Amino acid sequence: MRYLYFAGLLITYGVSVAPVHAQTPASTKSSGYYVGGSIASVKGEADTKASTTLVGSTYFTSPDDVQIAAAGNGTISDSHVSGGIFAGYWKQYGNVVVGAEASVNSLQVDKSRTQTVTYQSAPPSQFTLTQTVKADWQGTLRLRLGYKQEKWLAYVTGEVLWHN
Repeated sequence: MRYLYFAGLLITYGVSVAPVHAQTPASTKSSGYYVGGSIASVKGEADTKASTTLVGSTYFTSPDDVQIAAAGNGTISDSHVSGGIFAGYWKQYGNVVVGAEASVNSLQVDKSRTQTVTYQSAPPSQFTLTQTVKADWQGTLRLRLGYKQEKWLAYVTGEVLWHN
């Protein structure tokens, strides 16, 4: 047991008197490629609205068009876990930094709202109105222009988004 204690003291002493070397300052350049992934929570919500336009001879009576439009007013929402990938490149010229990034994310929003209502003008008859919101994925292309000063970076970004 004494030998372990003595060995521990020697190691501690050796570490404490070891020479210290100065390190060169870390580079402040912001240039290079990067890739990554993301996991997120997606919550989509859409307010639905319906309207009717009666042209020429009508099938509906006066209260029916108002009733159909009212049945279309509502909200559709969906939420779940989502994921994506992104890649980009930054290049620094003096204090100016420019870059571009592309990303693709899974959305998987697919929700419907169905409303079955009895006609006011003909009580035994009913109509069903179904509204659907769907988005499978989204992709972005983002350009950046920034100004870097020692430990901080300020930038503006512009983005183009497309989805399906």
